[in-house]
Amino acid sequence: MVRIIDEHLNIVVEKISKLFDMTTNAFEEALIAFETDNRKKALKITKNDAKINEMEEEINEDTIRVITLQAPVASDLRLLIASLKIAGQLERIADYTVNIADHVLIGEEEDETTTAVDKNISEMIKYVVEMLRVAKTAYLDQDIYLAKQVIDMDNNLDKIYTKSINKLAKTVGDTMDGEELPEANLNSVLMVKYMERAGDHVTNIAEQIFYLVKGRNYDIHHVSTLFDNGED
Repeated sequence: MVRIIDEHLNIVVEKISKLFDMTTNAFEEALIAFETDNRKKALKITKNDAKINEMEEEINEDTIRVITLQAPVASDLRLLIASLKIAGQLERIADYTVNIADHVLIGEEEDETTTAVDKNISEMIKYVVEMLRVAKTAYLDQDIYLAKQVIDMDNNLDKIYTKSINKLAKTVGDTMDGEELPEANLNSVLMVKYMERAGDHVTNIAEQIFYLVKGRNYDIHHVSTLFDNGED
């Protein structure tokens, strides 16, 4: 039997899927802008961020409308709540592409250390893109194993972050008293932090998928315990 609410739920899911695509595409564009120092593309990223914000607001309105008018049962309510929170996370993740665009637009002259760290930043952006792709599939398929894969990927992202920060910290330590630290290095510190935070937000999405499937909230540590115990 087809329920009336199913049509409304499908609309929300389809819009979340589209928001995943918009956010992923924003990071792919940001990677090109970053690696090629493309100011025109950077300006376009900033402009397109408004469309992502509009999509999140639209999903929020749709979700609240369904909850208010359709009286969803528990499993439907979990889908709506998880979708609402995922939309918010995706909007925040997309904001980091604007930070990348700003970095390109600033166009500070780079030193040797910053150039080396830029390779790590590119790698981090690619990791975020892949995490988003896996998270999207996990959400659509309600697959907690893929959600766990997202969390594992974030651990690798954190390792790149630590490596980058250590390189930049060494530059600070090697700077002589009274010598001004290059602004490019300061911008690189912000960039690696932005990508680390983007990964954290994708991990939050993975946690919402666990809530959607399992019916309870899990943090990263509880997720690991769940798999260690062989729980289905």
